[in-house]
Amino acid sequence: DRMTPTADRVIPRLIPDVGFHQNHYAAALDFEIRRDVDWLDLGAGSQLHDGFGVISPERLARRARRLIGADPVTGHLKTNSCLTNAVGAMGDALPFPDASFDVVTANMVVEHLAAPDRVFGEVARVLRPDGVFIFVTPNLNHPFIRAAWLLLTQQRRTAAAVRVERRDPAHVFPTFYRANTPGQIAKLARRTGFREARVVVHRNIPFFRRPILLTVLECLMIRATRWRPLRGLGADLVGVLRR
Repeated sequence: DRMTPTADRVIPRLIPDVGFHQNHYAAALDFEIRRDVDWLDLGAGSQLHDGFGVISPERLARRARRLIGADPVTGHLKTNSCLTNAVGAMGDALPFPDASFDVVTANMVVEHLAAPDRVFGEVARVLRPDGVFIFVTPNLNHPFIRAAWLLLTQQRRTAAAVRVERRDPAHVFPTFYRANTPGQIAKLARRTGFREARVVVHRNIPFFRRPILLTVLECLMIRATRWRPLRGLGADLVGVLRR
């Protein structure tokens, strides 16, 4: 029935001004990354971003003199055509000399860091003066994310990511949310050697696309975050930290 409500009809009607977190991240990359940079992508996986209707990963990658992907799961890196080189490495022990890069990026990685202070410290170490660390990560102040973190075990959070977000289980990793509020990120940035930290809270499209009643309720909650006191409850954070 053409009149049957679906998420694809309800979402644009109720929250037409809300975007996709990968589009917000792609916009930050487009704005911050200049030409001929040395670029390290942490947790690089198979692509730089998964946005649509925005600058493509391939066009962004062409700005780099070299684009190195680091990921502990090296199998994922083999499918990433944007990289000039790939290394199997953890973020808390990067195999690069000091001041090796102009840009470090991380797409939905920060929430998986058990020791974010060590990783942020390593990022600061390998960045050159005035280098920039750009990342997107969930906002722990978002009601659904906070509730999942408080109420669900690690195993159940993983199962929810597969079922609700329809993610490939091979790309779902444990989450710790230890650097996932603007305040946490600002404190980490100061402790690890960054001179400037800018964190923007973004409203994202709904997690729930069925049942439709749950989609509607989430859309109404997202609409409410237009109100200034609730703007910090958006689902995602885009961070830009400058060395």
